[in-house]
Amino acid sequence: MLPRDVEGVLEWRKTCRSPTFDALLKHYWLTDGNGREGRPIIGNWFYKIWPDWPEYPYLSIPVTERRRRFEASWPKEICKPRTLRMLPLSEVANAINTDASKWSESIRHLLHHHRGEEPTYDGKAITVRKNHFEDGKPYAQVIAAFAVDFSLSATVLAKLFENWCRQQQVVNQWKEKPNRGPNSVTERLRKELKSLGAWRLVQSGLTYERAAKYTKECSGQPLFVDKADWSRAVAATEGLLFRYS
Repeated sequence: MLPRDVEGVLEWRKTCRSPTFDALLKHYWLTDGNGREGRPIIGNWFYKIWPDWPEYPYLSIPVTERRRRFEASWPKEICKPRTLRMLPLSEVANAINTDASKWSESIRHLLHHHRGEEPTYDGKAITVRKNHFEDGKPYAQVIAAFAVDFSLSATVLAKLFENWCRQQQVVNQWKEKPNRGPNSVTERLRKELKSLGAWRLVQSGLTYERAAKYTKECSGQPLFVDKADWSRAVAATEGLLFRYS
């Protein structure tokens, strides 16, 4: 699995013979667990095989080159509608013994966990509550076996599975990761980018007043209005840098 931190990505790139995009893409197909199984790189991690990152901004790359890279990363002939992932029952049975050293690679990839996130088996399913790398909150991941009756339509089967998922969320009080509104990932990232911008301006030597004036001249409104908001944003960025480093 591709590393998630900058240093890890740069180290992974060093194992590739050439630092070009095409070479790194080929390297992903040959060395990454997902790549070897024929699965394209996850959409929101695409930049990790772009050699321009993290030194150069995304928009500095010509649009024609960006389009070419996207088409190369997700070729039409292998891009299929997203489905649930099937796991061999023999591997699932072995994983019931929660000693991770005995898991297969696919099980380890799915339930990769850290200290305090130990998997549990209740006789029906294997569950691990993993802290999500984006917001740090725990979300449940489950391995379970189902009997699927294909005499029923795909619509009915999907509804049955949806009912099961909703039931588990209620019984176990599991929460889903917000994807809209003030708690959505998009809104959180927008706030984090604003905080990072404030931090960089202050680190460059600008006072809060000069930073507010500068951002107003650039975009028509200051990044933050009150000095207290600037202070909170700068303080919050210290934690962000630690999380993403």
